[in-house]
Amino acid sequence: MDVTLINTNRYLAPPVIPVGLEYLVAPLESHGHRVEVCDLAFSESPEDDLVSFLDGSTAGVIGFTVRNVDTAHFMDSRFFLDEISSLVKAAREHT
Repeated sequence: MDVTLINTNRYLAPPVIPVGLEYLVAPLESHGHRVEVCDLAFSESPEDDLVSFLDGSTAGVIGFTVRNVDTAHFMDSRFFLDEISSLVKAAREHT
């Protein structure tokens, strides 16, 4: 089966690699799955980039990673699930 894993984390203070997705790639491939990773960390237009990525995809399964639901900073609190929700919605509409 073709599997697409999507890194939704765009909060870059500090930037981190999508470790959860990295942990999944080797076991999935060792069980015969073909894995593609769409990393939206540095995307200026994440929904457009995701749709473009999925246009060429044959994924039977799509997985999303969520680093945090918010920044957890008192002075700079930002909530991430609204943007992630729109990415999930875009993936559903284009697959």
